[in-house]
Amino acid sequence: MNISYKFKKLYIIKNLKHKKIIEQLSIIICIVLVMQLFVLIPSYAAAKDHVIYEVDWKSDHEAVVTLKWSDKNNKTPIMITSWIVNEDKTVTIRYNQGNSIQEGFNKRIISDNNMNCPCIFLLSENIIGNSEIIFPDLPKAKESITAISHLYNLGIINGYPNGSFNPSGNVSRAEFSKMLYLSGKMLDELDSPIVFSDVNNVHWAKRYIYTLASKKIVNGKGNNIFDPEGTITIGEVLTIINRSFELYGDTSSYPYGLIDHWSNEYFVDLVENKIIISSDRFYYPYTPDRLATREECAILLSRILTTYNQVK
Repeated sequence: MNISYKFKKLYIIKNLKHKKIIEQLSIIICIVLVMQLFVLIPSYAAAKDHVIYEVDWKSDHEAVVTLKWSDKNNKTPIMITSWIVNEDKTVTIRYNQGNSIQEGFNKRIISDNNMNCPCIFLLSENIIGNSEIIFPDLPKAKESITAISHLYNLGIINGYPNGSFNPSGNVSRAEFSKMLYLSGKMLDELDSPIVFSDVNNVHWAKRYIYTLASKKIVNGKGNNIFDPEGTITIGEVLTIINRSFELYGDTSSYPYGLIDHWSNEYFVDLVENKIIISSDRFYYPYTPDRLATREECAILLSRILTTYNQVK
């Protein structure tokens, strides 16, 4: 046999083996990356079941609070055991849950002269070693932590399957429609004058989007397009909030000039009602086209819910 041909054949065989190994490694790497994506990408359908509450305000110092599960199929009994008014005027409600608990104690009249309704109720289970940390990646700012916990306990927002909240993440137009719908305790109104071509009958946010459209709170982007998966801007968030709620709080004023933008009147109105304050990142200069974050949406909606308001 020709020696050069023999070495050439061995070289080809060796290269084929290497190529096969590289292909196998590439497949393994792709599988790992896909698995990581499934962990990192938000999945609202797989949100963790947890205890939430409903509240019926009776007076400035009294409310009826009912605890329930975010998953309506969960029938595990819940019992309110105690509550305390904190220094920041939030109210911590402690509870037990389990099949050994007698049913009917998930609803209590919560009253305290130090409680000023509407206020924030924070839920805490009576378990040993409970650190009361809802998400491991909560922001450091106290208002952010309280606002996110507030909306989480109301069942308005949720975390991701990996346990995170991702406060700096952007919010889609469909996601914020759901947040607003739940914050306003709106009833379905599906007689919208607009039929969005990109929101079909099986879209998960159909009821939220069309209810807001029926109330003329949202009108899409023209040409019967809503763009449900598109990210929402600060200006759009403020406009939708302003169109949804009539506010009856203290008033303030905005001392700075504004660039020409269609959302200015909604921004100024929310400043005057102290829903937007000077410490907000978009206060000065007002940056309406910046994408809204999950943290900012939670803060704004929490402020709305702790201000005397009426859904328009």
